[in-house]
Amino acid sequence: MPTTQLHAQTLFHQLQSEFIESLPQKLALLEHLCASLPGKPSSTPELAELLRQVHSLKGSGGTYSLHIITVICHQLEDYITNELSSASSFSAAFVGNCLRHIDLLHKVAEQAQPGVQQEFGEAWNELNLLRESIHPARGNALVIEPSRLTQNIIAQVLQQHHIRPTLVTDGYRALLHALSEPFSLIITSAETPLLNGFAFSGGLRLSDSINRNVPIILLTASQAPKAAPRRKMDPSILIAKDTHLIENLAATLNKILPPPTH
Repeated sequence: MPTTQLHAQTLFHQLQSEFIESLPQKLALLEHLCASLPGKPSSTPELAELLRQVHSLKGSGGTYSLHIITVICHQLEDYITNELSSASSFSAAFVGNCLRHIDLLHKVAEQAQPGVQQEFGEAWNELNLLRESIHPARGNALVIEPSRLTQNIIAQVLQQHHIRPTLVTDGYRALLHALSEPFSLIITSAETPLLNGFAFSGGLRLSDSINRNVPIILLTASQAPKAAPRRKMDPSILIAKDTHLIENLAATLNKILPPPTH
């Protein structure tokens, strides 16, 4: 390894170690801010500071390759924002759910080691259970995508909208799923092994499956067609698989999904 690269890696591990050592103090501050919220109006300065600290920690998690911290903080931000839209003051239950996120961050802080690639499997499982307990799923989606990276991107957007994803890499196996299992939504890439997205859509639309009329979102790597789908066999919506995929998919989900129940 070149000397410059080795020096940069050593510096990164040192900064990562300092960040991990600072986590207990940062989390103690979050706990203190949460504890001050019950009964206060949603405009309280303590909430603004809590959101600022959570947002800062979210960014640091990505900077120091502790991505689970970023995801936990992102979920906590979303939870607080959703609460603000429906409550004028903070309940003990709301604070309890915030503290559950912080407890999970404490577990990650205890396990984190600088310079070591860690899976944090148990913490990921707990995060999923926490998400489901706070936001019951609005449905489930079949995702047909051969790229693992794109699968992860789609799954993250779906989970943020409280949709459980079923991930499949080829169109033929996906059709077997769709003919036998109920889904609220289907997302498929245009180019998938064994059976492409258009053929999958046509086969499902012409079947007697309970999913024959569910929305089908087709992701295409080419420029999005100017004309909207018109034929019965066509997918419902076409989205370009480009740098705007995340925001375009999120906007589409907001349009086609029923509002979440509170």
